[in-house]
Amino acid sequence: MKKLLSLKADFFKCVFSLFLIHLVSLFLTNCATKSSLKSVQKQTLAVAHRGAWKAKGLPGNSIAAFREAIRLKCAGSEFDVNMTADDSLVITHGPNYHSMPIEKTLYADLIKVNLPNGEKLPTLREFIIAGIRNNTTTRFFCEIKSSSQGQERGLYIADKVYKTFTNLKAQRMVTFISFDYEILKSLVKRDSLVDTQYLNNNKTLEDLERNGIKGANFRYPVWQKHPEYIKLAKQKGLILNSGTVNDTLTMDWLIDKKFDYISSDEPHTVIKRSKIKKFKLFNP
Repeated sequence: MKKLLSLKADFFKCVFSLFLIHLVSLFLTNCATKSSLKSVQKQTLAVAHRGAWKAKGLPGNSIAAFREAIRLKCAGSEFDVNMTADDSLVITHGPNYHSMPIEKTLYADLIKVNLPNGEKLPTLREFIIAGIRNNTTTRFFCEIKSSSQGQERGLYIADKVYKTFTNLKAQRMVTFISFDYEILKSLVKRDSLVDTQYLNNNKTLEDLERNGIKGANFRYPVWQKHPEYIKLAKQKGLILNSGTVNDTLTMDWLIDKKFDYISSDEPHTVIKRSKIKKFKLFNP
């Protein structure tokens, strides 16, 4: 009986030892995996500039172009907001729509002319509603345009844009971008969590950090001329974005520099090249 008990005790000791060895092995494997992941290049994400319009010949800044960006699983889709004479927020790039000055024209007059694909010129509200439907991948990159009527109206436009997103509970799905620094500062002042990126390079990275602007979204020649900005931006925890990039050499340069985003008229190319480079284990 004593011999049997001794054999059982030895058996359980052996099982317990094997179990401990297995746990240690799992722990070491997990540590090695985490260590190797640190050397894998972070994937740069694509932002469709004015939507994914180019490949399918869609109008830029259209709902169809935004929906195509969602289909491609772009990380973001950029679009532009202007305001009409009767304070309607509309999605269109420049200050004019079919030769009509937007800020001096009533919305009812603007929508008499459809987009080339037959869409009605969308309001911001219509655009957001269409953009959040079945969308789990693509952020709104909303460029708020300055007003030709002065800073006060520009800030009013920014406030109205922010409220539109908030009313539709989409304020955490949007990154606000602008060439107007005061517009971005006003958004940060009302909501410290708001996501913002500055498009102009007339402010220092220290300015952006101090004023709570989350990212630097400069044109790529600025980054190439001043690569030291990239290191400094990363040190300050700023998001790195650049546009509008359509050539593969520049895309590859930005991907190798580990930019967070690339804005492009050809987002499918950014996605493809970023995936290829994502699995590099060592930097060149």
